[in-house]
Amino acid sequence: MTANQFIGDNYELNENSNGDLEIVDSNNGQTVLTHDNSTQTWQFGVDTDLENNDVTGVGALEADSVNTDQTQTKTIASGDHYYTGDYDGADADARLDAALSDAIADNGRKLIYLESEVNYSDDRTLDNFNTLAGLSQFATSTAITGTWTIENQCSVENVRMTTGEIVVNDAETHIKDCQQLDVTINANDVLVTGCIGGSVTFASGTSGGDVAASISVSVTDNGSNI
Repeated sequence: MTANQFIGDNYELNENSNGDLEIVDSNNGQTVLTHDNSTQTWQFGVDTDLENNDVTGVGALEADSVNTDQTQTKTIASGDHYYTGDYDGADADARLDAALSDAIADNGRKLIYLESEVNYSDDRTLDNFNTLAGLSQFATSTAITGTWTIENQCSVENVRMTTGEIVVNDAETHIKDCQQLDVTINANDVLVTGCIGGSVTFASGTSGGDVAASISVSVTDNGSNI
C-alpha cells in the first residue's frame, strides 16, 4: 500500500488495505469515493445530488430503493398523452389548466389523464378535440363540481359529477364510463355510453344522439334522439 497523497487542502488520495483507490475528506476522515479493485466499480460514500444535471447512457440500474416523489413525466406515449398530476399548480384545477395549455399549444387531439381523489371545481370550456380521462371508482374517484362546457368535440371519460355538470355544445362528442351524470346536450350526434346514475337532457332540435349500455340514467329527450 502506497502512502497517502493530498489533493489540495481538503482531500487525500489513498489506497486501502484491499488495494482499492479512495478519495478521503481529510477534514472528517470520511471516504467520499472508492474504486473497488475487485469489482471494478465506483462506490459513493456520501449522498449524490444530481439536481439540474442530466444522466445519460445508463445501462442496468440496481438500487435498494428509488424515490420518485419528484419524478415528472407530464407526457406519455410520444407526447400524445398528458398526466395532469405532474404539472405545477396550487391545486388540481391549476394543474389541469397547465396540461390543457400544453395540449392546445401542441395542436390538441391529446389524451389528458386527470388526477384521482380530487374535485375539479372550476367552470371551464373544453375544445381542441382533447379527451379528458379520470378514475371513476367511488373510493378514489375523479370528481367534477364545476360546469364543463364542451365546444369542440372533446370527450370526457371516467369522472363522477357530484355537484358538477357537463354541457355539450358540439356534435359527435362522447361521454363515457361516468357516474352521477348531470349532462345537458345542445348538439347533434352526441353519444353517452357505459354510465351509471344521474340524468341526461337532450335539448329541443337535437338529433342523432343516444344513451347506451348505461344503468339508472334518466333521459329526457326534447329532440329526436335515442
